[in-house]
Amino acid sequence: VIITDRRSAPLSPTAVKASAGAAELLPIYRAGNLQQCLDRLKNEEYWIIGTALSAEAKNLYDAELPKRRAVIFGAEGR
Repeated sequence: VIITDRRSAPLSPTAVKASAGAAELLPIYRAGNLQQCLDRLKNEEYWIIGTALSAEAKNLYDAELPKRRAVIFGAEGR
């Protein structure tokens, strides 16, 4: 999980509790610059997949996705 240093909620005890244990199992990285982080992932041959409110309705779990992928969630309203 990659979260940005700015404009993202801190990983508080409440957030950890709401994650139902996932915060303890997944590595969490803080990125100072999200664009640079995405560029690095692309250079390492990751597919970058974004979510959107207005996109064609597809279930992410049913989609055929490449093994090396990064899925971006958040700010779908923009």
